[in-house]
Amino acid sequence: MIRNYIKIAWRNLQKHRLFSLINICGLAIGIAAFWMIALYVTDEWSYDRYNDKADRIFRVAQHGKWQNGGFNLALTSIPYAPALKNDYPEVEEAIRIDQEGGGKITYDNKQFDVGDISFTDANIFKVFTYHFLEGDPETALAKPHSIVLTKSLAEKIFGDAANAVAVRKMHLVVADVSHVDHSVLGELKLDVCVPTLRVRDLNILGPEGDAGAKVLIDA
Repeated sequence: MIRNYIKIAWRNLQKHRLFSLINICGLAIGIAAFWMIALYVTDEWSYDRYNDKADRIFRVAQHGKWQNGGFNLALTSIPYAPALKNDYPEVEEAIRIDQEGGGKITYDNKQFDVGDISFTDANIFKVFTYHFLEGDPETALAKPHSIVLTKSLAEKIFGDAANAVAVRKMHLVVADVSHVDHSVLGELKLDVCVPTLRVRDLNILGPEGDAGAKVLIDA
C-alpha cells in the first residue's frame, strides 16, 4: 500500500511539475526560515544565562528627549551606581563597568595586545558568576594594584596560568593575579579587570565620567 502511495505521489509530481516545484520550494524556505529564527532566538536567550543570579541583574540606562532630538544610552555617570545602592534598599549590589576596549600589556620586555580591558568595582564577582581557577573572587579586586585575567590571556602572557600567581610586577599594576575563563555567551567580554580604585590613582576618569551600571535586585 505504501508503494502505491509513493507511485501516486510521484505521478502527481510529474504531472504538475511547476505547481509541485512551487510547493516544495515554499516548504523548504518555510522550514529554513523557522530554524533560522529558532536558532537566533535561542542564541539571544542564551546570553548571560551562565550567571546564577541572571534573573535579578539589570542594566541601568538613561533616556532623554527634547524638542529636536534625544538620546538612549546604556551609560550613567560615575556616582550613579553607589547612589542607587545607598538610596534604594532593594538594590543588593551596584557595580560600574568602564569597558576601555583594547590595549597593551607589557611583561618581561614583551608586549601583548589585549582585546577587552575593563575598569570595574571590586564587587563585580558578587553580581556576575565566573569560575576562578586561582584566587578568591571576594578579594580579587580589593586592592588598587590588583588585576584579574582570563585563563587564555594568562597562558598567553605567562606560558602557564599557574605561573601568573607568583608574578609581582606587570606593566602598571602589581599583580595579585586570578583568572577566570568565559567560554559561554555573555554581554561582558572581560579579558582583563582592573579595579576602579586604580582608575582613581591614574586619574583616568573624572567624577563626571561615564560607565555602565549594573544592579542586583534583592528578590
